[in-house]
Amino acid sequence: MQQFPVRVRAYSHKSIIMKVEIPDYFLKSFIRHFERITENCKASPSDIKTSEALRLGKKDVIKLKRFINKKV
Repeated sequence: MQQFPVRVRAYSHKSIIMKVEIPDYFLKSFIRHFERITENCKASPSDIKTSEALRLGKKDVIKLKRFINKKV
């Protein structure tokens, strides 16, 4: 189980940060699906925002995998 900080809005002007445990099997499944999306998706050349999001998503997948491997 991994613990992640999550910001929750308690009132309109306050937010609380709590640690939420996420099971490893869920994280690994999520990373696998997210990786598949970022690898197989092709943005049109004129759509800069989508291209940038895919590029950053690929970097995030690498960071998440590294984080999971450190914890396990």
